[in-house]
Amino acid sequence: MEREWLLYLIRVLWKNQEVRSALIDIYRQGGYSFLGKAIAQKYLEEGGNMREAISILENIQGNFPPRDVDNARRLASCYETAGDSGAAVSLLTKTLSLLDEPAQRRQVGGTSWRGSCTSRGSTTSS
Repeated sequence: MEREWLLYLIRVLWKNQEVRSALIDIYRQGGYSFLGKAIAQKYLEEGGNMREAISILENIQGNFPPRDVDNARRLASCYETAGDSGAAVSLLTKTLSLLDEPAQRRQVGGTSWRGSCTSRGSTTSS
């Protein structure tokens, strides 16, 4: 229930500075990866604040299980969009080395990660 409520607040009240600050504080204090992904998505949707989005996605990548394929793909795409293809390849290579299942590896490989650093797609899964 808490997850749905927080995601609702992001969708509906993100423009309100007080609500936005409260949501960011909740993410920082509680460390909810789904909330961080949703906040990063909002940053990308509203004017393409790439630096803030990358900062949050890096935080998720560093503090949660590194097998989060969705986050790795999104972060790699943001690196590439920001002009750092080397960081994108390095991140994806590291993520691939940590995955056990061939199906998970296929999610990371290929070109499926390109273009995921946009307002398209969902980042609200955990």
